[in-house]
Amino acid sequence: MKKTIIYILLFVLLAGTITGSVFTYKWYQNEKYIQENSSIEQVADLKEQIQILINDKNELIVQVTNLQNEIKDKLDIIANKDGDISDLKDYISKLQENIENLNLQIAEKDNKIKYYQELLEAYQDSDKLIVSFIIPGIEIDNVYDVHVVNEGETPGEVVTPDYDKGTFLGWSLEPYGEVISLSTLQINENTNIYAVFDYALEAFTWTEINTIANNGLAETYFDVGDKKTIALSNGENATVAIMGFNHDDLTDESGKAKITFGMVDILPTQYAMEDSIANVTGWEDSKMRNETLTTIYTYLPSDLKDTIKQVDKVSSIEGNSQVTTSDLLWLFSWTEIYGTGVEGSQYEYFSVIENWTENNEILIKNINGTNTPADWWLRSMSVTGYKYKGITSTAGTSAPYANTEYGVSFGFCI
Repeated sequence: MKKTIIYILLFVLLAGTITGSVFTYKWYQNEKYIQENSSIEQVADLKEQIQILINDKNELIVQVTNLQNEIKDKLDIIANKDGDISDLKDYISKLQENIENLNLQIAEKDNKIKYYQELLEAYQDSDKLIVSFIIPGIEIDNVYDVHVVNEGETPGEVVTPDYDKGTFLGWSLEPYGEVISLSTLQINENTNIYAVFDYALEAFTWTEINTIANNGLAETYFDVGDKKTIALSNGENATVAIMGFNHDDLTDESGKAKITFGMVDILPTQYAMEDSIANVTGWEDSKMRNETLTTIYTYLPSDLKDTIKQVDKVSSIEGNSQVTTSDLLWLFSWTEIYGTGVEGSQYEYFSVIENWTENNEILIKNINGTNTPADWWLRSMSVTGYKYKGITSTAGTSAPYANTEYGVSFGFCI
């Protein structure tokens, strides 16, 4: 878990509950009014937004009037019609529902107009200062609350943000900064104050994680070792952890993959690297790479597959030479775990291991969902030519025949 800040736009002045929302106040996305520009620019912007809202509200009122006239026409038809009128009554009921929905939208526009007008008055009053409470997040800066104060005053009391992805820690004068006390803070200029949260990787969708990573905030939000569970479409689960940041080379040569994930344990089903020990040539042409992991990839949820990036992987082959492949899913190499050799470099996740045998409990992998440890494969080839390296259920090393069924602990990058 890591201290960080989230983007949710919330206007405290607009009270009301939205089903499914993590806050108990009405919130709006894609709008921000914080002190980034001059007051003159802010005033002009607010006036423009108010006029847009008024125009939108007037259009909604026209729609309501048209529906009311249509209902009146239908009622006149009913008054002069003999026989079954159930269809007309049903149609009128639908029109009335539409009117109710439009009236809700009108009320929402009124609330926003009122809020912006109050904010506009504050901007136009040269004796007042603006305190914007910001909850930064994945894509945009959002205003949580705005207080208008006199110079030298404290910011005032703020409703505690309630976010389902973590625990609110307090407020800070800097994004990702130290928590401060608002009760002793004096405001002497327009000020932004930022919310600080503590939460876990598990709470985020893969789409959100990918967006955080693409914005360069992965190491701010998350830590090596943070975990998340993946539900595979074949009914199995895979719990993965962050192995490292900016570690693997992207195949498209655009730089480093932002986050590398790897399984904490192994899949319930065990697999062989090859069908037989004949013609074993290494990771590039292995059944594990070309069939088994290709099939497992299809079991991943679509939002995760949309984020996974192809990365270059270096693997040893017979005769102590190496080959580079481009992979979506892959097994770990000897070097990526122990830090010795030429098959990439050690992940931070495994950096606790010393001298191969000290602090190596992290290599004991259970069959996912159980407390039963099992042996598992590496993609590194043994020098014998028909064996691959592996890790035993007691964190030792092994070199089983390629057609042995071992545990699979795959990795991937986003």
